[in-house]
Amino acid sequence: MKYIPLLFLISLLHSLEAQTYFSKNYHVSYNDAGWNVLALEDGILILDASICEGQNTCTSLLKTDFEGNLLWEVLLDSLRVTNGNNILADSSGIYLSMYNKTVIEPLNVRLLKFDHNGNLLKYKRIGDGLELELPLSMNWYHGQLLLGLDERFGDSTLTHMAFYTTDFDSVKTILFFEDNRGTSRYFQTTIDGYLYHARNFNFFGGKKINIIKTDDDGNIYWQKSFEKSITNFATSLAVLPDGGCVTHWNKEATVWSEDTFEIVEYVVKLDADGNELWRHYFYDRNYHLIHHLFATENGDIVGCGQFNYFALPNEPDSSFVGSWIFRLDGNGQLKWIRHFNDARYESIQLLHGGTELANHDLAFTGMIGFYGPPEGFNAWLLKIDSMGCITSGCGAYQTIVSAPDIPDSGLLFTLQPNPGSTATEVQLPQPAPGDCQIAVYNLLGRLVEQQTVPEGALTHPLALHGYSSGVYLVVVYERQKVVGRARLVVQR
Repeated sequence: MKYIPLLFLISLLHSLEAQTYFSKNYHVSYNDAGWNVLALEDGILILDASICEGQNTCTSLLKTDFEGNLLWEVLLDSLRVTNGNNILADSSGIYLSMYNKTVIEPLNVRLLKFDHNGNLLKYKRIGDGLELELPLSMNWYHGQLLLGLDERFGDSTLTHMAFYTTDFDSVKTILFFEDNRGTSRYFQTTIDGYLYHARNFNFFGGKKINIIKTDDDGNIYWQKSFEKSITNFATSLAVLPDGGCVTHWNKEATVWSEDTFEIVEYVVKLDADGNELWRHYFYDRNYHLIHHLFATENGDIVGCGQFNYFALPNEPDSSFVGSWIFRLDGNGQLKWIRHFNDARYESIQLLHGGTELANHDLAFTGMIGFYGPPEGFNAWLLKIDSMGCITSGCGAYQTIVSAPDIPDSGLLFTLQPNPGSTATEVQLPQPAPGDCQIAVYNLLGRLVEQQTVPEGALTHPLALHGYSSGVYLVVVYERQKVVGRARLVVQR
């Protein structure tokens, strides 16, 4: 099914603090990026991949309530997760599989268990003492912890399935693959005791994805291979209530063809016997990458990631990276697609992981912020309803407009119309104070124009005749201090 961009609609949100749904960010270290999010009985848990002082890798755990208020944070210096699949939680604790990136040493994999208040309960080092040991993923298997482990030495790679109790006692370890061409990114458990594996293989001139179904001794029930591509890779696999699974990959030609940048993102469903039932693809000039898929309680498939808007040759300054979320039903039909922009943070905002909450709301995490110092990136938490909306009746594009880190008396504003073609109007919620300025920047940070707002004005017009089609940042200053930001879209 070909994805055609929906009408560009923007919902403006003036204040998030009193809303059930929100966009919030958290700063623990120099750079933060939420890699996965889990729903707990009393809140939301974020796995945060961080960069600490001196560009050293570290990892953080953040727990919030259901309104996004931070309850606690734990910083794990020098320890790293390979991806967002290295975390689990149940009623008794939070489990992590990690490794030390700075110093490669025997027993390099660490298992950690925390209580729901962030206190460390157990810590254990595991591994066979080979040159490099990496935890690939972690999942539940009949109450046990199932770990995917890579052990690499020389030109060989051994991939194991390791089973542990929740007290970190070893149950058994099964050799799954021995080669130097593949990486098992996902291990997922079915309700009937089988295991799904998403494994990426490197071949000359490209990559290929295999979905493999095995028992818990590693005996292969079936395997399914998909098309080879230059940068083909699967970053997510979800098991569905009917025993099947869904995964995704991208295939690209990386060439311009009129107004299309030819990158296709596929979502594919396999039944329990490995037969392909359907595939849905997203294909347009703003190529969409999926970073995470998960199944909802009713069997729908929700995915999140990033979209890259590439400027056409006559739009040299309007490229940017944004975030998107979609929902398919169990038959692969698109229910909705949403694009999100928090106008307070313009450089980059993308989503790495998501989950369904007990009340069927959706929560997502990722990274948001500015390139480089002094701001850096923050971990992002986005909570929306089951229809993908942060405000009721939302459209395909949602822009969140409010000023960061200012008191409630700060200046919040809207732009109407937005998108605009010939003109737009800055609408202020209160009379402009003295020394109020409006500046417009393109997405490369270059100043396009700056105007003074007359004292006492409630509106101020902006003529757009000299603007190229694209996206711009409108900033309101009061006495040379930023009091509001909003994204303006110009369409011809």
